[in-house]
Amino acid sequence: MEIIEASPAAHELAGNYTLILYYGDQPDGTGRAAFLDREDDQYTLEPYAPESFYKKIESLSGEAALKKAEEFVSDHPSATGSYTSVIVNDNGIRVGFEIKPLYESIRYGTPDILDIHYSSEGFKIRIDVSFTNLLDMGI
Repeated sequence: MEIIEASPAAHELAGNYTLILYYGDQPDGTGRAAFLDREDDQYTLEPYAPESFYKKIESLSGEAALKKAEEFVSDHPSATGSYTSVIVNDNGIRVGFEIKPLYESIRYGTPDILDIHYSSEGFKIRIDVSFTNLLDMGI
């Protein structure tokens, strides 16, 4: 799997998406991420986490899903914005988008506090979300 940091073009947002809002288990709301899963392909994005850590909203237009995702990940007092990346599988097929928050560097030592990894089993793409080592060390 490959992640390409890029804002999606309008034609890439055509069609419907399932929006995955990943909350995680942090009571202060840090560690949120969002994923847009294309509904017109055979691939499915699935968080590797308890169901209480995330919520799925199906059948949203790409533009609506992206807007909700950006609002969701930016809803934290230390968030300064977000950035979007394209999720590309091993065959070069774009299967969705990843939206991560950016935080104040002074608070966490880096604006990007999440490590997100993908692995595939057939047409299922597993999402693993964890904190960067800097945050794990308390920096």
